Amino acid sequence: MLDPLRIAIVLLTVSAGIVHADDTESARFPRLSVETDPSLFALDGYGFSVGASAEPHWHIQVTQFASNLYKFATPAGWDARMRHGTFFWTRYYVRPDNEGWFLGAALAAIDWRYTRSDTPGRAAEQDQFAVMPFAGYRWFPTTTGFYVLPWAGVALPFNKVGDATVGTMTYESKFPVFPLAAVHLGWEFGR
Repeated sequence: MLDPLRIAIVLLTVSAGIVHADDTESARFPRLSVETDPSLFALDGYGFSVGASAEPHWHIQVTQFASNLYKFATPAGWDARMRHGTFFWTRYYVRPDNEGWFLGAALAAIDWRYTRSDTPGRAAEQDQFAVMPFAGYRWFPTTTGFYVLPWAGVALPFNKVGDATVGTMTYESKFPVFPLAAVHLGWEFGR
């Protein structure tokens, strides 16, 4: 079975073959990109994305990541880790060159692991699925493909599978919806 990252790479590669030759702006499309969220490294994790500006105004992307949950968002007595997560992103840019302001939606699948220090050796595991509307800005500070991408969104969980109980305690999220914000760094090829 193919994992989501391999599927996304195949889809992005196929979409890279679709070029609109009748328009000089669209002739610069598609453009592949890579991206990371440096804050995840500080949370004992990682985050890497592969994407494509498929045509004017549109960018699609897949992200693989893992990290600990921020302490302010973790209920007292618990440790929460996103062992593996996948985001599928679609962004719509106001400008046809896929720079500047954008709106988008993402679909997320996250594999959680919950532990407690008062119950050593035991853990609960749960898969969570969410949709996330978001907005942001992509800025190219130089004439190269390097970019900075601040964004913010709200994750809206719609399904959980698995158990969130360790011993007699059940993990309960502090937030019914989860606000997210980050600054990603990336490189777009072919600019």
